[in-house]
Amino acid sequence: MSARASLIVSRANLAVPNPQPDAPPGSESVTQILNWVFWIASAAGVLGFIAVGVMMMLSHRQGRGDDHMSRLGYVLGGCILVAAASGLAGALL
Repeated sequence: MSARASLIVSRANLAVPNPQPDAPPGSESVTQILNWVFWIASAAGVLGFIAVGVMMMLSHRQGRGDDHMSRLGYVLGGCILVAAASGLAGALL
């Protein structure tokens, strides 16, 4: 690399902007909606765990050996996805 190109590259490296993330004006309603969606998804996860527990209790009481671990896995996977949604979105965007 020539001396001139090296000088241009070194000056370009010094002037790299570092913008701070800031929500645009008017995004409060979007944030409120996302908070509501997260709350509803969390409540659905709790209800899913309760429903799987009730199904396990009823099938045990009736003497059936239904496979509830797959249902429990689906509920657990959904809860993990909801909890990790903001981190996943930040990593992908």
